[in-house]
This record gives sequence, C-alpha cells and structure tokens, in this order.
Amino acid sequence: MHELKIAEELVEIVIKVAVSENLKKVTRVNILFGKMIMIVPDVFQFVFESAVKGTIAKDAKLRLEILPVKFVCKKCKEETEIDDLIFVCPYCGSNDLELIQGRETFIESIEGEKKPAENSYSEQASIVPKRPKISKQQRLVNNEK
Repeated sequence: MHELKIAEELVEIVIKVAVSENLKKVTRVNILFGKMIMIVPDVFQFVFESAVKGTIAKDAKLRLEILPVKFVCKKCKEETEIDDLIFVCPYCGSNDLELIQGRETFIESIEGEKKPAENSYSEQASIVPKRPKISKQQRLVNNEK
C-alpha cells in the first residue's frame, strides 16, 4: 500500500505551501497521478483523510485525476496513449518507445481561505505550487527509479 507514503508526503507539501501562502484553512487539493503510479483512488482517498487529520487541511476535499500512459515512438515519431501492458507502437509495430507521460505525481492546485489581515476579511485563494523545470530526459531518468 504505497498510497499511504505518497499521501503523507503530499500532505506535508500541501501544509508547507498553505503556510507559506498565509492560508488559515485548505479547502481543496487537486492531484494528478500518472497511471503507472498505480494509485487506487479509494485507498488514496482514505489514507489522505487520515494524513490530514489535525492539520489546516483536515476538511479539504480531494480531487484526483489519473493521467494516461503516453509514449512517443523513436522509429516513426508518433505519439500514442497505451492502456494495456503491451508497449508496442500501434503505427509501426516498433517497441522502441520513449515514455512521455504516466509516472508523474503533481499537486495541480491547492485552494483555501487566507488569513485575514488586520481590519480586513477572509478571502478565497487558489495556489498552484511551482514545479521545477525538468527536461524530458531528466524526467524519464527520475521516473525509472
């Protein structure tokens, strides 16, 4: 059940971002998973709810999106989504494929209520955490671990 470890790490990031953005409460977290991460959404929902207990994200709604596996064929240069475990180019039959999507995990956005400044009111906020710029080659190397 790798969902627990992933949920704990993502909640840690969510809390750090929320605190740095002066949020008093996190109301929604939107997360993208590549299909090859093999997250079971119901299990992840359960462990996420456990991981946020006692934090400013304790009442946050979770939205998960599973991204399809995509490859580009090195032979014919066609890009394709693959749903099964047969990694063969449907255009030319080559198995010389480069993974371009399917192993990522991203916090797409964090929504919450900002702490009010003195003599003001609460406001809603939506935050998109900054992602490091990674070349396609670095991303593939890192995802093979």
